Amino acid sequence: SIFHIDNVFNFAKQDKLIPGGRIVFENNQHISADVNLQYLYNDKYWMALSLRTYSGEFKNTMNSLLLYLGFIYKQFSVSYSVDSGFTGLQRENKASHEICIGFTFCKKETGCTF
Repeated sequence: SIFHIDNVFNFAKQDKLIPGGRIVFENNQHISADVNLQYLYNDKYWMALSLRTYSGEFKNTMNSLLLYLGFIYKQFSVSYSVDSGFTGLQRENKASHEICIGFTFCKKETGCTF
C-alpha cells in the first residue's frame, strides 16, 4: 500500500514550492517514509530534496538523502537523481545515480487527442 500527499504553494509568478510525503507499507513487515520538498520554476525546471527512512531491519533510522533535478519540454521530461545512504552498507557503496526520460501522452489542460 502507498499513501502520498502533497500541496502546491505559488510564492511568485513563476515559482512553486511543493512539500510532500509518502508512506509505503511492504508485506505488513516494513514501512518506508519519505518527506520531500520540491521547487518548480516556470513549470519547466525543478529540483527536489527528500529524506527517506525505513522501519524493520534498519531500526527506524533515517537511511537516505535524495536529490532530484529535472526539466520538462513540451511532453518530454528528463531528470537525474542521486541517493546517498547512511547505513553501513550504503556508506561503503557511496551513492546511486539514476537518469529518467519520460513522455506524457495526454496533458490535463489540453485533453487527449486520441
